Amino acid sequence: MGNTVLTATFINYSSTLWYRDAMGWQAQAGVAGISQQPPTSLQAYSGSGVLQYEQELGGTIADGDAGIWCCWNNGSQRFGVKLWAGMQVLGMGDRPDWYHMNDSSPNSNSNINWVKLSDPSDNYTWPSSLGFKITAVPTSSHTTLAVTVTIQNT
Repeated sequence: MGNTVLTATFINYSSTLWYRDAMGWQAQAGVAGISQQPPTSLQAYSGSGVLQYEQELGGTIADGDAGIWCCWNNGSQRFGVKLWAGMQVLGMGDRPDWYHMNDSSPNSNSNINWVKLSDPSDNYTWPSSLGFKITAVPTSSHTTLAVTVTIQNT
């Protein structure tokens, strides 16, 4: 059984600078695993960043609960993703899920309204009311989930 790997990649092709907002992770006690963190901003036209969790403990018996999340804001709007992997024992358990959010509360860590996708392999496009074309494309397997988020001008 492979270890749990959660990866959120952000690519900014828009003409706007995006600032890192609420970001964090949760893992089982005694389990380290954040292997990459995104920069504090995504530069206009070419900025990119990765938040990645790789379970380093648990071996072939169990992979524990783990989650990562990261939001970005442009000063007035923000959006983000959260990836969550539940407990898997001897390779049994659900594959990781992911969630999206958007609001107009930059730099607020409280009361984020995460919305779960019904199928973790579904793509998602944020509302055009954000003023940008923001899309997420996941790659989902039993123990891994990678979501690539692309920001473009409308």
